[in-house]
Amino acid sequence: MNDDQKEDQLLRSVTLQNAKAVFLARQRAEEELVRTKEALEQRTKELAQLVATLRATFESATDGILVTDGTGRITGFNSKFVEMWKLPPSAEFREHRQLLEWTSRHVSDAAQFVERTQEIYRSSPENSYDLLQLADGRIVERFSCVQSLNEENVGRVWSFRDITERRQAEDSLRKQSEQLRVTLASIGDAVITTDVHGNVVSLNGPATDLTGWQAGEAAGRPLADIFRIINEETRQPVESPADVALKEGRVIGLANHTLLVAKDGTEIPIDDSAAPIRDDQGGVRGTVLIFRGIVERKRIENALRQNERELSDFFENASVGLHWVGSDGIILRANRAELELLGYQREEYVGRHIADFHVDQDIIADILRRLATGEVISDYEARMRCKDGSIKHVLIDSSVLWRDGEFIH
Repeated sequence: MNDDQKEDQLLRSVTLQNAKAVFLARQRAEEELVRTKEALEQRTKELAQLVATLRATFESATDGILVTDGTGRITGFNSKFVEMWKLPPSAEFREHRQLLEWTSRHVSDAAQFVERTQEIYRSSPENSYDLLQLADGRIVERFSCVQSLNEENVGRVWSFRDITERRQAEDSLRKQSEQLRVTLASIGDAVITTDVHGNVVSLNGPATDLTGWQAGEAAGRPLADIFRIINEETRQPVESPADVALKEGRVIGLANHTLLVAKDGTEIPIDDSAAPIRDDQGGVRGTVLIFRGIVERKRIENALRQNERELSDFFENASVGLHWVGSDGIILRANRAELELLGYQREEYVGRHIADFHVDQDIIADILRRLATGEVISDYEARMRCKDGSIKHVLIDSSVLWRDGEFIH
């Protein structure tokens, strides 16, 4: 092979290699283009999905939403906004100032509403809040916040929330709370309320008088600090009914013989009860503790017990025979002198009919009849039979204890 042939063969080889390189480069470029196209299509699909999600969120929001650009042009609003401001279906609003002319008709103070909106555009605060009173009585909260892109203000999002029902509920709750406060301040019983943790929320005047704690200094403190109770007999601390009511969720009464230890150490006999405070769902939100001092009642009870003991001593130790009978003639009680007079044991006498011990049945029947009509019997002669069979001649004095028209004994 001569030199010309060799050179021609070399040129052909180089050309072939260049052609292959160009082909491979083109093939790689086409493959990269396909991948880029697929990635772009996937990204476009994802963006479309995101836009659809945002649009659905925008439309399903419970707030009315308005979006404007940096110049005040409207870029969108949702159906809730249309409903809230009663926009006519055929109307087209491109500028916020045009929309203001319509929406201001529904606001009680139209001029102030427009001026405030223009001020927000002028000062461009990051966030704004207004409370709008509408002419039809509705109350609407208006929020706005800046839309930023690369730290540049590109518009504002306005949201409107109808809080009429919430305000009405708050007003109703406020009125109920005030009525409760007045009621608690007016009743004679002491009242302490606690939260769910057992800390004092409030106490009324009588509670302040009994515990020695002022409402301000007691608020927020554990109930055990304010309402210290001990057993009158054992002197041991008593668990507060309010704590039990919180744990068990039911009304709890206080045990007998309980003393309240006031702030200054004074001990006051009380009785009380506690009940859980429940919310609308039935959950326990705290407790209400109602109590009263029973010093006077204790004094009366002690006096009654003393009188009862003295009466019982007099009845039992009297030198003459005494007995009580019911309206049916059954012996309810008899003293020692009568039992000794007739010779019976107590269990042989008490619980039986008085006629069983009278010799003359017409006499005892007459006595019972006259007593039932309210007559007082004095020095009535009768004969009574003793256990040993002997007869005792007695004089009977008797009268009836009546209570509310009822024959007691």
